[in-house]
Amino acid sequence: MPEGFWLEFSLVMGGFLCFFTLVPFFTRRWMQADKKKWFSYNHINDFHKKWDWILRFCPVPALLICYIFFTYQPLILPVVIGIFIVIQAGFQAYVEWKYTDNPSNYKATLIEMVMIIIGIGSLVIWLQAFLVPA
Repeated sequence: MPEGFWLEFSLVMGGFLCFFTLVPFFTRRWMQADKKKWFSYNHINDFHKKWDWILRFCPVPALLICYIFFTYQPLILPVVIGIFIVIQAGFQAYVEWKYTDNPSNYKATLIEMVMIIIGIGSLVIWLQAFLVPA
């Protein structure tokens, strides 16, 4: 690793943590969407519960396969993780759109999904600048 990587990595991760906690909180508040509880599943119905668990466990074999076959390409794992996070957030938005009474819920989830895409894309670009020699 290049010198100063871990310090800059810690600062970048701290910034992402602040960004991904504060912006969704204020977005949901501004849009008058329902509050999400931290570390809870917020299942709307049985359909949502079943497919949410399926989408949570699908990345495990995919990540193992990527780790085995793409060992020397470290940027593949964040991209695959990002894809599965976006799929899960998209499914959450679909279920909120289809089955809840408050239309602001799915809109807030879509805004969060866009933020996740931008954040993971930025992280991959930043990691590429450090990990790939010029």
